[in-house]
Amino acid sequence: MMNEHHSETPETGVRSHFFKYDENRIAYTLWNVIEQEYSVLKTQLHCETVLEFMSLGDTQVTNLHTFFDKFRSAITKLKMLNAPPSDAWIFDIFYSVLPNNWRNYIQKKIEEIQDSKSTAVILNVDLLMEEICSRLDPPKDKKNLQNIDSAVNTAMTAITATTTTSNNTSNPARGGCTGHGCDSSQEGS
Repeated sequence: MMNEHHSETPETGVRSHFFKYDENRIAYTLWNVIEQEYSVLKTQLHCETVLEFMSLGDTQVTNLHTFFDKFRSAITKLKMLNAPPSDAWIFDIFYSVLPNNWRNYIQKKIEEIQDSKSTAVILNVDLLMEEICSRLDPPKDKKNLQNIDSAVNTAMTAITATTTTSNNTSNPARGGCTGHGCDSSQEGS
């Protein structure tokens, strides 16, 4: 009876059977496995997807929402091809296309975490995109829906600010306002 060896993992899918002890067919079987693994179509698709991702680094970003959608899509395509980019590569491309104000913002976050200048820091790009999006104007197609939410939030903020201001003292050590703004969520930023 022939010993049959085949590799099957969730990442690679089902591969061709490799008949280890079939002397008459070993070259053909190996060639077939290699051909299926590195087929021209698969290799071409992989190459095009990598180039698409790399080209994002040369993009002149005018709309961050649109760029973030394209960026996520390119990463997803690479993951589907079982070729996920490294976190460092993702971060480098992401950082390279950001406008200066967002680069400065991220640089400050890096400096907060960094032990020394010789230590490399790679931040989670998904979290950064969410954080940046939360600080941007909403995308145009969602703007009308969020105008209502914005009006409600503004009214709630005004009510909260009135309540908070009347309870605060002028001593910043106790959490009071100093006259330069008293938003506690910005402390340490």
